[in-house]
Amino acid sequence: MILKHVKELVGGGLVYGLSGMITSALMVFLVPIYTRLFSPAEYGVLNLVNTSYILLSLFVIFGLDNSAALWYWQTEHEADRKKTFASWAYYSFFVSSILSALIVLFAAPISVLLLKDDAYWPIIALAGTSLTFASLQKVSNIWFRVRKKPVWAVSLAVTISLTTIGLTLYLVVGRRFGIVGVYWAQLGGSIVGFVISLVLLRDWILPVHFRLKRLWEMLHFGAPLVPAALAFWGMNSAGGFFIQHYLGKTEVGLYQLGLSLSAVVGILLSGFIQAWSPFAFSITKDAGHREIYAEIFRLYIHWGGLAVMGMFLFSPEVVAIIAPPAYSGAAPVSGLLALNLVILNAAQIVAIGCAIAKTNTPYSKAVIVGAGVSVALFMVLIPYAGKEGAVAAAITGNLIVLIFVYRSAQKLYFVPYEFVQGILQLLGTLLVSFGLLTISNELPIQLSIIVRTSVFLLALGLVAYHTWRATGDSSYSGLATVSIDEEEDPDS
Repeated sequence: MILKHVKELVGGGLVYGLSGMITSALMVFLVPIYTRLFSPAEYGVLNLVNTSYILLSLFVIFGLDNSAALWYWQTEHEADRKKTFASWAYYSFFVSSILSALIVLFAAPISVLLLKDDAYWPIIALAGTSLTFASLQKVSNIWFRVRKKPVWAVSLAVTISLTTIGLTLYLVVGRRFGIVGVYWAQLGGSIVGFVISLVLLRDWILPVHFRLKRLWEMLHFGAPLVPAALAFWGMNSAGGFFIQHYLGKTEVGLYQLGLSLSAVVGILLSGFIQAWSPFAFSITKDAGHREIYAEIFRLYIHWGGLAVMGMFLFSPEVVAIIAPPAYSGAAPVSGLLALNLVILNAAQIVAIGCAIAKTNTPYSKAVIVGAGVSVALFMVLIPYAGKEGAVAAAITGNLIVLIFVYRSAQKLYFVPYEFVQGILQLLGTLLVSFGLLTISNELPIQLSIIVRTSVFLLALGLVAYHTWRATGDSSYSGLATVSIDEEEDPDS
């Protein structure tokens, strides 16, 4: 039966993703506050500045999170492991400090470049300063994970989030600092995280542990991952800049609210995806593990599609509850953005064949190609289809990545995925959800909610039944033809 493996994967997802899930959930708490205090245009500024911050963070990390984990497990000697983390920590602090200084120095022209207005230079400077103080958070997070200290990881994430939220409520709601108060609060949270990380890592990041040779080796290993990371950013985060260029900041703000709502789906997926690779590697010696991979992909598609349907069907009411009428245009994009999240994370599942074959090349190539297609479609679709066109462009790029990675991984390590059926199911969910929402909009509001809720509950029942069959019935899906605890019989 697959039940114990599903439990293991779900449990691993909670351990690996709990800090990120709590952080995201706490930040979602701020959404109704922002939408009531800021205009859609101001909310759009948040998107553009935060998206730029993410881009700069890629250069601070520079693939060293992967390098640090690899170098850590290559030795049992703690003294050597300290060289790895100290080298990474000093690189991150040095690079982020330089970037911060440049951003603060040129805050006004950067504001004009990004936001078409030099009045936003204070928030550019504050966001840039936060970059330095956030530099140790990724280091400490990986340190917690490799040393199997999930409680510490969760505690640090929650502390930073609560500090940021508390300062936001004080500065933005209480003192009416406006949008600049958001970035003072983020800076405060980053400083708290920096100090705590510094205390926890103090014995691991002493200057005596730094090794330039080790840093160079780690950079050499991590550098090939950077182009793919940049391409991934371009495909899934750069849309806001194109929306601003063609449609203005107000539409960016509506797009950002859609992103914030779809983050609920992201919260549900993040822990699962972080736990997926360790789980998949842990059962490679089990008989029937390929069938287990295939069944988990099937379950992922079912539950992911259900999440997309829920986002589509109920986003109008959610937007009406958490935001003023000026934000009503955010509802249509939230379901599409949820679908985009499900598709881009599906690529992580089918890419396990590449990981087992110890190559990231197919995934890197696919992301670069997908990003090129998405950016081209941004310029074609946004002028005609608005912000929905931006999401369609991102979905197209991520579909290309998913298909390319699937084909490459299957050649390296075959897994009997029901891949075509899965893609068709997601697209079918999109069409059914959109059609049902369109039809229900013509009904009285009470009847419309009843119809949508009934259809969603029916879909939930079907998905739950399939999951029960897959995890509880040993004859289902052929999973019990070979017990996962038995060795394969070559003559069977």
